[in-house]
Amino acid sequence: MNGAERAAVSSKRSRPGRGPGVPVWVLLDVVIAAVAMLIAFALSPAYGRASSAGSAMHATPFQAAILYGVFLPLISHVLGLHVLDLRMSHSHWVWRALMATALAVGGTLLTFFVFFYAMLGRWIVVQAASYTFLFKLLSRYVLAKLIAEQPRRVVLLGSQSLAGFFGDLIKRHRAPIQLVEVIQPTEQLSDRADNSGADPAMAEVLRRVIEEWDVDEIVDGLGNGPWLKTRGQLQRCLSRGVSISTLSSFVERHFMFVPVQYIDVDWFLHADIEFGHPYYFILKRFLDLVISSVGLALASPLLLLAALAIKIESPGPILYSQIRTGLFNRPFRMWKLRTMRPDAEKSGPQWARKNDERVTYVGKVLRRIRLDEVPQFWNVLMGEMSLVGPRPERPELITQLSAAIPFFEERHLVQPGLTGWAQINLPYGASVEDAQRKLSYDLYYVKHASLALDLHIILRTFASLMRGSR
Repeated sequence: MNGAERAAVSSKRSRPGRGPGVPVWVLLDVVIAAVAMLIAFALSPAYGRASSAGSAMHATPFQAAILYGVFLPLISHVLGLHVLDLRMSHSHWVWRALMATALAVGGTLLTFFVFFYAMLGRWIVVQAASYTFLFKLLSRYVLAKLIAEQPRRVVLLGSQSLAGFFGDLIKRHRAPIQLVEVIQPTEQLSDRADNSGADPAMAEVLRRVIEEWDVDEIVDGLGNGPWLKTRGQLQRCLSRGVSISTLSSFVERHFMFVPVQYIDVDWFLHADIEFGHPYYFILKRFLDLVISSVGLALASPLLLLAALAIKIESPGPILYSQIRTGLFNRPFRMWKLRTMRPDAEKSGPQWARKNDERVTYVGKVLRRIRLDEVPQFWNVLMGEMSLVGPRPERPELITQLSAAIPFFEERHLVQPGLTGWAQINLPYGASVEDAQRKLSYDLYYVKHASLALDLHIILRTFASLMRGSR
């Protein structure tokens, strides 16, 4: 391939195949908020003059831009606008953008009035909201158009069953990824063939990948199967601008979960899981203590009302406790408000189900607003749980699930949490299959746990509470 051909191929390999990350969305919202507010001030009859810096009763353009630039990205993140989800309908996204704009403007006005006793002119507010909504629509449209029209072209090395899983994943998420070809090796090469030079079949695959298919990335799903000793030849693709990823790393990067059924022990050995990030764990523990203390204090009146309602509706204790499995498989007693009949488990431990008939009327309300989980703030204060982490399971269910699902006990490498990555990404589940899907997200958290991810999960959980979802 000559220099011109290489340049043409290289120029085509600018397809990201995924939306921008959260930091990019936050920065974009900050810029949109600042620009919208400053334009609104500049075009306002009262504040458009250069000499007008604002009176004591009115916020200055600089103050308004800063405060608005805090509220807009925060509320947009809570409402799920910091993900370029192509599955979301246009009307659904427009409605969320309108809500984010209205709440951000309202939060800015309220903060100025309550804390600074300052105001914003009505004309400025209307203009800033209009420009914000317009800029958000325009930026989202451009990004979606760019991503959707330039899908990432991928070649998969693996079996047909793996290809089915991979293709279904792309289709289900409407991901901007195009599966160009599936290469399925048929037999393991002999030692003589391995030592005699490059495998002709692999060499032909590489030639077609580089020269004909215009591929952006090769996803290696072979594991320890065929072509294990010849995959070093894939390194030739790196010098031609073709990325190489394992199946797990590709799925983690684009879909943010771990394909449990396609990993082995080597995944844990190379996952770079560390338990001694001192600053992260200090900050995480500080966040746990502050939020759980404030949460218990604020929820105390509601807890008293809930306790009274539980006692009036049915006999039995107000609080309900269970032995759960925590960090490194250590048992602890987890507390909740009782939401089921006292005899709910007279036949032994059972899966909690959606629309469970054992739940009382008061329990349904408590579960809807998640007030039944508030006593677990005490477990957080005691260091038995964290705000964020995999939800703790009962030892009896862990024995059952560990026998059916590989690596299930490895979710206990981090502290269990009140909420987690699986809880905000998956619906309510009550089966072994649901537990395996949740494990995929729990292992992603085990590997990628960070303060930024924790805050993201907390904000998403808050958004689901506002919607009343369970």
